[in-house]
Amino acid sequence: MSSSTGDNGALVATFSGLLVSNYCTVSTTALFIYECAITLGDEANLFWRRPLTGATALFVSNRLAAMIYLVYALITSYIPLSTQVSCSNNIIASKVIEILQYFPWAAFSAMRGLALTRNWQLATFVFLLSVVPVAVNLAAFSFNVSGEVVPYIGCSSSDSLTVDMIRRFWSSCQGLP
Repeated sequence: MSSSTGDNGALVATFSGLLVSNYCTVSTTALFIYECAITLGDEANLFWRRPLTGATALFVSNRLAAMIYLVYALITSYIPLSTQVSCSNNIIASKVIEILQYFPWAAFSAMRGLALTRNWQLATFVFLLSVVPVAVNLAAFSFNVSGEVVPYIGCSSSDSLTVDMIRRFWSSCQGLP
């Protein structure tokens, strides 16, 4: 009887976590769309009616990358994916869209470094350091990132990491400051 109660408690906790996650996705997306809507007039005056510059391209790419990611996450959170292939494709597409957001941030950091120092080598170095998260996140694909349809939950991310690999990683991190 106690193991059944423990299983039910774990199931309730999982569903509660998913519910909070879905609420956060919806609220974040709604807040972002609201912010885009109330600043559209200023955006039109400052960016759309002027010649295309690097700052304009950077602003638009940053705004567009965030919008695509949030809307995609919102839509795919509520679409039931019943096949393994569609679930895996959804997870992979979500990870790729998430990774693409790093490029405008890296470009902005490099442009800021260039504006402050007028040194192309330093700006290039800042850009290269800023795209390190792209490489780190792309490395996750070497662990066969895919999706798995979990009954009553839906599409969930999975990979080929073993428990032993995770334990070795954490034990190697214990000595770090």
